[in-house]
Amino acid sequence: YWQNLPKDKVWESPYKNLGPKNKYLLFEPDEGGWNNLRLGFEANLALAFATGRTFVLPPRDRVYLLKKSSQQQKEKLNKLFKSDTNLISARSPVYGFEDIFAMEPLRERMRVITMEEFIREVINDPSNNELPRPQEELIKLVQENKFLSWKNSLLRSWIQRISVQPKWNPSKVFVAFPQRDRLHKEGIEKFTDNQLNVGMRPWKKRRREPVFYDEELWNSKVLLFSQCRGAPCRMLVQFYSLLYFADEKDDKMLKRFIRDHLHYSSA
Repeated sequence: YWQNLPKDKVWESPYKNLGPKNKYLLFEPDEGGWNNLRLGFEANLALAFATGRTFVLPPRDRVYLLKKSSQQQKEKLNKLFKSDTNLISARSPVYGFEDIFAMEPLRERMRVITMEEFIREVINDPSNNELPRPQEELIKLVQENKFLSWKNSLLRSWIQRISVQPKWNPSKVFVAFPQRDRLHKEGIEKFTDNQLNVGMRPWKKRRREPVFYDEELWNSKVLLFSQCRGAPCRMLVQFYSLLYFADEKDDKMLKRFIRDHLHYSSA
């Protein structure tokens, strides 16, 4: 984990060339405080990198307990978080993960885009023609650079229509990635209990069962991890307790990626 390996810079997910050429991962941020948002961001970012998907940042929104009740707090938060100038005077301003984390180091190793950029790609990129087109009112909001939010019913309903939405409960499952030689274009070579990697057993002893990034998922153009209201699938776990790699080299590489490229913004 503590090594600096040159080959990390050229590592690619074995899933990158499986399924559609353009593949996206979207997620709905938790509605709790900052630590909940951070956990969900890290877990979904790691999953997008591990599966070779473009990571789509959620729209900016209000963050629980991050409010400006005085001019002094306002100036302090504006220095810490690069808020849009048209939102600075708002009583309860909005923030995006791109205001809090440095995006440049992440973009050195993976593709990261905003929700607005994602919508424009769906509209303009012919390779995305198979996806239902957004409603004209939603397109107009993007073209006019108007404020988007997960609470926007047009955005939410469209994303749900175009995506596959795994309903994983992170407290009861972990995402298992088999060794590379078990991956084939026709699918994952099925495991039997006797074939399970020894490293997976401690996870199962904690009464957590493996779920696999299988053919249905890697052939899905858009994956959405939502808050699953009414269902226990909030991603309130550390990424390293959600993702399991049978190949130890891949496991350590992912941890080094987060170590080296996910940093708070210094602006």
